[in-house]
Amino acid sequence: MVKITRDMLIGIGIGMILASLTILFFPFSIKTTPQVVSQIEKKVVQPEQKKEVLPPIKKKSLPKKKILVVISSGSDSQSIAKILLEKDIIKSSQDFLQMAQAFKVEKKLIAGKYTFSQNEDLSVVIKTLLQGPEKE
Repeated sequence: MVKITRDMLIGIGIGMILASLTILFFPFSIKTTPQVVSQIEKKVVQPEQKKEVLPPIKKKSLPKKKILVVISSGSDSQSIAKILLEKDIIKSSQDFLQMAQAFKVEKKLIAGKYTFSQNEDLSVVIKTLLQGPEKE
């Protein structure tokens, strides 16, 4: 265990006083990041070395293809999953069946004509099939 002596306390006190006086007589300013970057560019990068940076290319999302699906009366959830997979509306029939079973709606899906987007979200597909087809 370190024993704190009178000399140690005096040394700490003097150090604090000197630090305070240094800050008083030599004030410093905190520079923001843009100021620092511009100073570095002025000192390091020569004008001929500057490269123009192009803005990032924004990917435009292509509109999803609308697909008409007819679910016939009496279709079970497995046949509906097969139809949706063949029409490229869902990515996995197993995922569709698991979600339908998890929500206990595999026997509540309504037959009819539906319009879906390609690779539609499973929850949207199931919700749509539970609400029934749109009235024409």
